[in-house]
Amino acid sequence: MSGRRIFNEFLHQSKIHKNVSHIRFVDLAINSNINALSEFCDLMIENRGNNMSGIYWSGDAIIHPGMTKELLLKMSKAGCVGIGYGLESGSENVVKAIGKHFSICTAEDVIRNTHNANIKSSVNIITGFPTETEEDFEQTIKLIKRNREYVDEIRLTFI
Repeated sequence: MSGRRIFNEFLHQSKIHKNVSHIRFVDLAINSNINALSEFCDLMIENRGNNMSGIYWSGDAIIHPGMTKELLLKMSKAGCVGIGYGLESGSENVVKAIGKHFSICTAEDVIRNTHNANIKSSVNIITGFPTETEEDFEQTIKLIKRNREYVDEIRLTFI
């Protein structure tokens, strides 16, 4: 959907459910289209003083280099209060085996930038993936320790 269509749906739902102050997007990724996300944020900011004041939102996102400091600050200004990322592992080997298309360096930048934009972040971690070694698991522990002040929640999946 376009950013405008998402905004219009958001506006529609906020009018129907006047007592709701937080809308969580339940989708694979709120950032699967960075341009649409940016457009949605622009419209939310533009309407923040009108019908949208006091309404906040969150959702899951892909770790992606397009999640820049600037976009995350815009998202925060637009009312985003939380993002869940499918990190899965702190090991490049496991991330690639799962089929993710990001580097651990990019992941750490995105997580830190999310926190610095005043957006709570959660990370999904998978442990016991068939190709995961003890060393891979240790890399995940180290990543979590390095970023503990930037991560608000860890969601674990055991395979």
